[in-house]
Amino acid sequence: MEIKKEMGKKWLLPLVVALLSFVLLFTAVKFVLQREITLQNLIAYLVFSIIVGFIIFLLNRFHLKIALVTTILGLTFGFIEMFRSFIKGMGGWGDLIGILALFMWTIASIVLGLVLQLGYYFYNKTKK
Repeated sequence: MEIKKEMGKKWLLPLVVALLSFVLLFTAVKFVLQREITLQNLIAYLVFSIIVGFIIFLLNRFHLKIALVTTILGLTFGFIEMFRSFIKGMGGWGDLIGILALFMWTIASIVLGLVLQLGYYFYNKTKK
């Protein structure tokens, strides 16, 4: 019974992050940009959300807390930047800039989180 609770806790955060990512992407394009959503858009949102959820699951599963928090913060800043550029408009380039900002913040936060986690690991190893 404890194993089921443990696995439930491991899956809850990635599912919430994946679901929020999908909803935020859908909301941004449908309501902020006021664009029509196609099946191709939905598939792209779903794939991005699944990838992000899987990365969060792996970081959570292997207890990489620094990388996990950094990645979630990067996602948050990425979505904020995406919404900001969608709202601002930027002369027709706002939609492309917003999506690229989301991807760049996400990738940068994953890499930074893993580098910080590795530094923390080596720090603890040399401390002993």
